[in-house]
Amino acid sequence: MKPGFFCILLACLAAALPANGRELLVGPSGQYKTIQQAIGQAQAGDVIKLLPSDAPYREVAVFNNKSGEAGKPIILDGGGATLDGSEPLRADEWEEVSPGLFRSTMLPERLKMGSSRLGRHFFVFDGAINRMGRVSKGKRAPWKAPAELAPGEWTYVETEKAFYLRLQEGSTLSSVRVPERSDGVSLRGNCEHLVIRNLTATHVWNDGFNIHGRSRDIRFENVRAIECGDDGISAHEDCRIEVDGLLSRGNATGFCHINQSQSQNRNIVIEDCAAYGVYVLDQSKNTLQDAIIRRSGVYVVRVSEEATLALENVLLEDAPPASQGVLVERGATLDAQRLSSWGVDWTVSRSIAQLRQSVLAGGAMKLDQPLLWRSDFNLWDMKNITWNGTKGDFAAYIAVSGQDAHSQQQKLNRSALPLTIAGADEKRLPAP
Repeated sequence: MKPGFFCILLACLAAALPANGRELLVGPSGQYKTIQQAIGQAQAGDVIKLLPSDAPYREVAVFNNKSGEAGKPIILDGGGATLDGSEPLRADEWEEVSPGLFRSTMLPERLKMGSSRLGRHFFVFDGAINRMGRVSKGKRAPWKAPAELAPGEWTYVETEKAFYLRLQEGSTLSSVRVPERSDGVSLRGNCEHLVIRNLTATHVWNDGFNIHGRSRDIRFENVRAIECGDDGISAHEDCRIEVDGLLSRGNATGFCHINQSQSQNRNIVIEDCAAYGVYVLDQSKNTLQDAIIRRSGVYVVRVSEEATLALENVLLEDAPPASQGVLVERGATLDAQRLSSWGVDWTVSRSIAQLRQSVLAGGAMKLDQPLLWRSDFNLWDMKNITWNGTKGDFAAYIAVSGQDAHSQQQKLNRSALPLTIAGADEKRLPAP
């Protein structure tokens, strides 16, 4: 055989092999019936692909000490599929104590309902989530007495270790769902070189996407977290993640990163969260670019302890009843440029904060002994500004702070303002 022919033959064989490894199909017609089976068999360069299905996938996708290789990640491609963490109620776990009012002591026992999980619990009545005004990181309304429950409401009686719920007219117990799985996607241990994309996580009692342990080169692309018990996505310990394309809607918190984790986030839409839009704390380091955050129940953004958050090209907005807005707490660092803040109150207390080329309108600004406050080239239309306990107008604030020398105060009309949030494109995300 001539050497030239041998080289051509090798090239042809190489071209016939998959460039990025195997395609592992999951679904009724795939090689694997569960996502977990496919993850267990996946190797560097493989793509785990979820086949279209009329029903959501009802499992947690767990990567436990699972890694690809540099340039050859293991990819989980949902293809638009949904991971649903909820299950219908079991009628045999409930007793009817009065017309339409049901009680269960079996459900809390089966779900191992400790205080942490109870703080993340909810029921889904005919497709609508009901938290009863309680979330783990935010407000916790007092438990109602069972007799006070309206249709579609629930409560917990600690002394009985029992749930109570009242059905809506015409509904059955099987139409009510309860979160039984913890997360949509979970990373644990030492994980490297993974991509999770085109996937929705919903109705889990903890996080849509939960990352623990040590991780490197972990990328989330075009994912959604809808109505999860705690965070849409959350990185812990020594985890480093990139997120490009996230819709986080109706969760307790849009995203929350803690410990020594590092996150880079862009093309993000966070809305209708019961507690926080963005919450970063401990020594976590985070960037958020090209994002929209709106309608949060407690804080739109909270930066705590020694955490850092850099914002670029981000829109913050609130709607009545207004939340507590932006909070930058003692020891934390916020660096924001090209920010647009509408109807949002700000509190910067004994922390480091910088604000440039931004628009602030409709809220109140409170600056309390900032460790470092650098602000300039902004447009201001805030209701009031308080500097170290003294409330004053814009001119008085400039005089005492020495900042915003090149900024302007003027009445701002949002619809007429030539300022756009170019990057946070909701059209590129899967439809709800």
